[in-house]
Amino acid sequence: MSVKKFIFKIVVVGDGAVGKTSLVKKYSENTFRDDYLPTIGSGFATKRLTIDGKEITYQIWDLGGQPQFRVVRQNFYRGSRGVVYVFDISRRETLENLGKWKEEVSEFCGSVPSILIGNKIDLPRKVETREGECYGRSFNAPYFETSVLQNTNVSEVFESIGRLMLERIESLGIPPIKEPVSSYQNNTPSSKKAIQNPYW
Repeated sequence: MSVKKFIFKIVVVGDGAVGKTSLVKKYSENTFRDDYLPTIGSGFATKRLTIDGKEITYQIWDLGGQPQFRVVRQNFYRGSRGVVYVFDISRRETLENLGKWKEEVSEFCGSVPSILIGNKIDLPRKVETREGECYGRSFNAPYFETSVLQNTNVSEVFESIGRLMLERIESLGIPPIKEPVSSYQNNTPSSKKAIQNPYW
């Protein structure tokens, strides 16, 4: 019996400096840097994994969180199969801004599986776990707390979103893919053809 293979496009969203890029790089490359460099527009990573015997390739888009990048972000949402919301538990305003992120995601992605992450649990808390859990319920999203510095729950959150996406596409009867994963250059939303990639 052949192994089922899937490609999932995931967008990672949240305010600037909440740790989105660090989270993605730790998961995809197992690297970490402690200086902050804002993402200009978007960043991209891929990761292959196996869940319940199914081979999955993630195409992860780390979207710049600053307000001036909103117009740029619009192109990167199209075709997303899952959303990872991230806030910083040491900065309450990043939690309070999640509503705006949900509105933006809903506008361009519709209803897709999502998870909510309270990041930087290695820092002094300004947001309690129960508050994050409450937001997660309002988003209909499982809630996790992570620390990239301590490598806490990094792999677990991406496995969780993978399971949710698998459940969704299997419930809709979407077939596995047959073609290999395209390269970064072929998937960048710099052209209309790229945005309409059927595997997104």
